[in-house]
Amino acid sequence: MPEQHAVLKHFPTDFVVREVAVPSAARAADASHRFLLLRKCGYTTFEAVRLVADTLGVDPRRVTYCGLKDEDAITEQLIAVGLDVPGAAAPHRAGTGERWIEWSHYGLGSDGLTIGGLVGNAFRIVVRNLAPAPAQAAHHQRKFLGYSLNYYWTQRFGVPGGPKRTHMVGRALLDRDWDAALAELAELGSPESASAREWVGSAEHFFLAADPRLTSFYLAAHASHLWNNLVRKTAGEVFDDPGATLELEGIEFLLPSSPRDAIRLMAHADSLPYTRYSFTPDGIEHRESTRSTVLQTSISVTGCEPDPVHDGRYALTLELFLPSGSYATSTVAQVMTYGLPQPISA
Repeated sequence: MPEQHAVLKHFPTDFVVREVAVPSAARAADASHRFLLLRKCGYTTFEAVRLVADTLGVDPRRVTYCGLKDEDAITEQLIAVGLDVPGAAAPHRAGTGERWIEWSHYGLGSDGLTIGGLVGNAFRIVVRNLAPAPAQAAHHQRKFLGYSLNYYWTQRFGVPGGPKRTHMVGRALLDRDWDAALAELAELGSPESASAREWVGSAEHFFLAADPRLTSFYLAAHASHLWNNLVRKTAGEVFDDPGATLELEGIEFLLPSSPRDAIRLMAHADSLPYTRYSFTPDGIEHRESTRSTVLQTSISVTGCEPDPVHDGRYALTLELFLPSGSYATSTVAQVMTYGLPQPISA
């Protein structure tokens, strides 16, 4: 009988994420920015920002945000615009089905938002296609600690259904091989790929004219790829057990076979070097930093029921919080792999 895998994101409603940020607050007389609560499904954050900007009639660079949110989920985050932008306070909704977007007034502040200015993200996740016994046992436990390696997961490297090669765009940008970067971008299947395919000027000018936050994302994807390789290599050197090798859409991960392996890695190296890149009109800037190797979080099991889309199987509802820059898909995949006797596909 073929092996049955637990499943994430069968429906967008299976994955709900709420960004946790603490923006500045100001009285109306002292405010310079308006915060909007942006909710979406089926849109990348880059797409959503462009749509907000087009609707309000401003340059997309005037719409600021703290982090990027998946398109194959229901996501909630803050964005900010200048208080001088007309019509921004009016609620807006567009789209139907699994592709919709809405925003509304949230508050006033003395500053806009900046990339990385997050406390973290809260998640509500339905995991499907689970065997009845371990699903019911997890539900009976109600709450447990999850330890996971702090990998960047597959969505960092491409959109759903597209090739996972955003890091190759970043690698070409670092090499200043603009033509290769544009060619890679054109094949990603992302919302920006069509513009790359239709571009008739120099490849360098395409990236110089783009929103620098988008170009910075591709550079960061390259750094994320290197980070994953370093974590996987280090884990392989310190795990007591061999661990589980998982390949998803061409991206390889070495997963812990138990929480003890993750704790062992944390004891060996609680952080590892990480390079942070940004793209500016003056060129590519970078700074050396570190990133935690292992995450620890409390996971609550808030629901357990027969899975209507997988006959004879069960669905678990999990709730958890993770710090900024961490991936719930990675954490859940690892916890389910070593916590339940079956692999997971995401």
